[in-house]
Amino acid sequence: MRKELQVSVDAFGNSLINFAADRPAGPPGLPGGAAGALPEVPAAAPQMSLIQETMHAGKSHWSQLKRDFVGALPVVSHTLCTADAYTPSALEQQWSQDADTWTADHCKHMKETDAKSWINGNTAGPFDPNIFSTVCRKGKVPQFIEPLAGILRDPRAGCFGGWSKEMSVDWLVFPSSQGLTAGAKARFYDAGGSHFNDAMRFFLQTYSDHGIVFDEVYAWEMNKQGVETYWSGVAPETRAFWEPRLTFYDGVGVTAAKDSEHNPVARIFKSCAPEDFCAMKLDIDTPSVELPLVQQLLNTPDETKVKLDEFFFEHHVHGVMQKHGWGQKVAGTFADSYKIFGDLRKLGVRAHSWV
Repeated sequence: MRKELQVSVDAFGNSLINFAADRPAGPPGLPGGAAGALPEVPAAAPQMSLIQETMHAGKSHWSQLKRDFVGALPVVSHTLCTADAYTPSALEQQWSQDADTWTADHCKHMKETDAKSWINGNTAGPFDPNIFSTVCRKGKVPQFIEPLAGILRDPRAGCFGGWSKEMSVDWLVFPSSQGLTAGAKARFYDAGGSHFNDAMRFFLQTYSDHGIVFDEVYAWEMNKQGVETYWSGVAPETRAFWEPRLTFYDGVGVTAAKDSEHNPVARIFKSCAPEDFCAMKLDIDTPSVELPLVQQLLNTPDETKVKLDEFFFEHHVHGVMQKHGWGQKVAGTFADSYKIFGDLRKLGVRAHSWV
C-alpha cells in the first residue's frame, strides 16, 4: 500500500497528480490497480473492420477514445444484492416506452438538463437515481450504470454541440472494484481488436483507474497486420507489462460456431468461473456474426449470469446513425437494442452500448 502525492506523466502521455492513499499500485502507465429473439440478417462475407475504413491522415476515430476523469464511485449501497436484478431509472423508462419514435428525433426528447446531469454525475457524482439505472448482481454491491436512453451514445451527440460528441465515452459508467472477489481472475475479451492503442488502450486504462487490472486479455483482429503493427506507438514499459498477459489473434476473425476457440462467448463460458471478473467487447461491424453471439448469451441465461460481468456492443440498427457511419449494414431498430441490453442487465450483466 502507498500514501504519497504523485506528480508524473504516464506511458499514455497523461499528467498524473494523485494522492493515492491506500491504493495498490497498478501497471506502468495505468493508475490504480487490483488483483427475446434478435432480428434475422442475411449471411454476409466478413467485412473490413471499421478501424481500417476510417483511417485518415495517420489517425483513426479511436484517437478520440479518451476522457479527462476517472469517474465517480458508482456503488449504490454496501448492502449486498440477494438476487440478480435491474432497476431502470425514470429517464430510461420514458425512452423505453417508445424508443423507435423518440430516437427518430432524439434531440427533441433529450433535455439538456438531463444530458448535463448524466455527464456531471458520471464525472464527479453524485449519481441521480432519476437519471442512472441500477444493476444488482447476486452477492455483490448494487452499482449505478448509464441509462438506456437516447441513441445509446453520449446524450449530447447530435444535440448539444453538434456531432462532436459522437465518439465520446464520457457517458459510460464503469464499475467499482468493490464488485471483485479477492483472489479471482480478471479477463478481458476483445472481439475486434485492431491495435493496442485504439479501443484496448482506453479499456485497460479506464478499468485500471477503477481498480481492475486484467490478468488475461484476448484480442481478435480479422485483418492480418503483424504483431509489431498491433503494438505500434505503445510505450515500452506499457508493452512490457501487458504483452505477457495479452493473446493477439492476428488475422483471425471471431466466429459464432459454438465449439470454436474463436467464439468469445464459448471461451468465456469455458474459462470464466463465477468468482472471476470477465468483460467482453463485441465490435466487428458484421451483424451476421455479432447477433448470433449475442443470441448465445441470451439463450443461455443461467451460464451468462455467472460467467459474464460486463458486455460492450455497438449494435448497428436502422435510424439516425446510418448517416453517421453505419450505412446500410444494419439490422433491427433502437427498440431491439434497448431490449438486448435490458435483458442482459436483468441477468446482472453490466451491458453497455459501444461507439
